[in-house]
Amino acid sequence: MTGVKPGTTVALNTAVYGLAESGRAWYEAIKAFYTKESGLRVSERDPELFYEGEDEDMLMVAVYVVRMTIAGPSQKVMKVKERLAKRRQLKDQGESTFLL
Repeated sequence: MTGVKPGTTVALNTAVYGLAESGRAWYEAIKAFYTKESGLRVSERDPELFYEGEDEDMLMVAVYVVRMTIAGPSQKVMKVKERLAKRRQLKDQGESTFLL
């Protein structure tokens, strides 16, 4: 870091990749995006599942570490992907062939 004298203690404003806190920071960021910006709800049974709607109109986003599976009507899926792409770099790996 430029301009910091040796032996100086500094506070970080963000979690650093690889630290125990980074996973929690990532989850809080993704939770804020899906609940506050996208209007989804967090599942009571699985905090890594975000959803909205019912039956055939239901949109679900399952998050595991940094991987996401988005399922639902194609228009809703595209809207969520577009909003997320504005904030993060995405790598769309295509449609899932099956889901456990």
